[in-house]
Amino acid sequence: MSTDATVTGVSGVLSAQAGAEGVTRGGAWSRPDGRRALQLVLATTWLLDGVLQLQSFFFTKNFGLQMISGMSQGNPSLIARPINWSGTSIGHHAVLTDSFFALVQIAIALAIAWRPTVKVGLGASIAWSVAVWWVGEGLGGVLNGAANPVDGAPGAVIIYALLAVLLWPSDRPARKAPFIAARAVGEPVAKGLWLVLWGSLSYFALLGANRSAQRLHDLINGEAAGEPRWVAWIDRHSAGLVDHRGLTAMVVTAILLAVVAIGVYLPPSFSNATVVVAIVLGGAFWVVGENFGALFTNGATDDLKRVADIAHAMIHEWAMGTGFTSLRITDPEVSDQTRRQRDTEVRELADEALRSAMSILDGHRPQLDEIAATLLVKEVIERDDLERIMRGVPGSRSAQVGHGRLGLAAATAMDPARARPSR
Repeated sequence: MSTDATVTGVSGVLSAQAGAEGVTRGGAWSRPDGRRALQLVLATTWLLDGVLQLQSFFFTKNFGLQMISGMSQGNPSLIARPINWSGTSIGHHAVLTDSFFALVQIAIALAIAWRPTVKVGLGASIAWSVAVWWVGEGLGGVLNGAANPVDGAPGAVIIYALLAVLLWPSDRPARKAPFIAARAVGEPVAKGLWLVLWGSLSYFALLGANRSAQRLHDLINGEAAGEPRWVAWIDRHSAGLVDHRGLTAMVVTAILLAVVAIGVYLPPSFSNATVVVAIVLGGAFWVVGENFGALFTNGATDDLKRVADIAHAMIHEWAMGTGFTSLRITDPEVSDQTRRQRDTEVRELADEALRSAMSILDGHRPQLDEIAATLLVKEVIERDDLERIMRGVPGSRSAQVGHGRLGLAAATAMDPARARPSR
């Protein structure tokens, strides 16, 4: 779910007036009230998600084995084990599972759109959203220290569940609700949920890793890979604006998010202004941090983006750098100088991986050309063809990580014995 759609939906729930109903003169058709209109917006969003789930990448094993399983990184084992199991199962039955996922989302959309089954649809929306948030988004990075509101944390899909709760078709009998969200859960609860949502975004903006001078720049710049030229232009110029200004940018973002969080408790004129700020922030995150919800790319781009994420985790979370091997960067007492050193090591690690990959590709260019030519003729390459093309090429050597100083750190992590001096 795109962030701007999320913000617009939640803002509409909290700001639209309840009971805005009208009837045509003939009485044959009733215009849906504000809550029903937002239910239909949620249904449309689920329908779009179901259609997008039918993209070719999601029918490949990489969807499960790489994208889903990758969400377990840094999470506690209790959270990570079900993610890894699900990723493996999905990867080995990609066509069946992805078809099922698409059908579930389309079914939820149709159930919400049809009045007799709206409660069933909203209930399924809550259950499915929580499952996807856990398995498909790794709880949005909330537990692994990687949550950043700029790139969609704590996970847009959990807001589907929040919207389903706020749009539940029931009214509290005590008194007329001042806005749509209060009709089902009451004004204090609705405002409290708004406070928790936007307050948590403000908190995530100031997590240790997000305060790094270069973290925001690297995050935005990494989104440009594989995007259309005009989207990549937006990413690179936006990244340039926050180059070495990541801490300042995230502090300002956190303050704005905090203002939005408390906005529902302010007088109406100020409250409406904070809703506008919420929509602007959500739109900015969706465009710059999420590249329009990755509508113009496929899973291959996500693989490229994950290079920065993995390199960052290796240095900041897993202490595989060369400066302070036992230090986690999430410690709030870490100095700016240490953060800058770690940022440099992240870039060096990614650059070293790029050089190694290019070296492998250049060294096997004849085989790559022959594979490409075979695919142009047959469209599908079989094992016999691969064995024929790769005949004479030596197998990969174990533990061949790289030749740089960060390569040594990575190799040591995989095989501690390599760090022992020879005698």
